[in-house]
Amino acid sequence: MSNRVRIFLAHSIHESPMKIKDIAKALRDSFEKKYLKATGNSPAISVTSGRADHKIHWKGSWEDWELSVLNRKNVTTGSLVYDMFVATTKSCGKSTATILREAVRTNRPVFLWDETVGCKKVIGIESRDEEDWANGFSVVLEPEQLSLFNTTETT
Repeated sequence: MSNRVRIFLAHSIHESPMKIKDIAKALRDSFEKKYLKATGNSPAISVTSGRADHKIHWKGSWEDWELSVLNRKNVTTGSLVYDMFVATTKSCGKSTATILREAVRTNRPVFLWDETVGCKKVIGIESRDEEDWANGFSVVLEPEQLSLFNTTETT
């Protein structure tokens, strides 16, 4: 296991800075608990919001920024900057959809954060209205498996 996990937090353009900070903390805490439970230790987990990445790496083109999020490498290690991508809502805008769609296509981990149950695996992106750049797309989740062993029988 790597000693660091870097997460790109894909959020709505309308999300408040405080809400983004709260989600990032909850996400980091959740992953640390999962790693501790599974392995007995946790790597350092960093969460970078889309807004923070955009502010630092925007060079005048949405397409260039989207590709940079996906393909940017650490100059020291040569590793990709982001290990996984986490969306905060099912509905998303064009740039988030582009980033998440390409991450799914290239088999990188993509999840939807749900505060009540944690992360759900994203398997695709659906276009609802390509002209709506703020909310015209939706994440597609992996179907939930039904368990025959978690049911209770009534007699």
